[in-house]
Amino acid sequence: MTHVVTGAAVRVAVPTRQKGIWEARILKKGDLVPGHARKKDLEWLVERGFIAEVQAETDKAEEKETSPTGEVLFDPNDHKADDVIAYLESADEDERARVLAVEAEGKDRKGIRDWQPEMAEPEESEAEDE
Repeated sequence: MTHVVTGAAVRVAVPTRQKGIWEARILKKGDLVPGHARKKDLEWLVERGFIAEVQAETDKAEEKETSPTGEVLFDPNDHKADDVIAYLESADEDERARVLAVEAEGKDRKGIRDWQPEMAEPEESEAEDE
């Protein structure tokens, strides 16, 4: 569900790349609230009239979160669970933590929540031992 700010300004918490670390974002009237903002914050803001739900057509207008280099960051909520797991397997530890935090605040699918990185066996060391 997409939300838009109706009050003068609001502060919402969104996950960072560091596991368990959230940052506050200040949004002005008319701004779209990031889809991975904390649900309990959204509920509180809607109840008090600071933000409002908007129709699904505006979901496409929501800007994707980008990295400092300008790359669009992977959003697990836009992908099937199998695709998210495949992405997690190739991602570094910081990116895994960020994606898992976004997933937890979004769809929170059990298969992704319970996913653990496979212990890759180093093939080169085996060849060197022989």
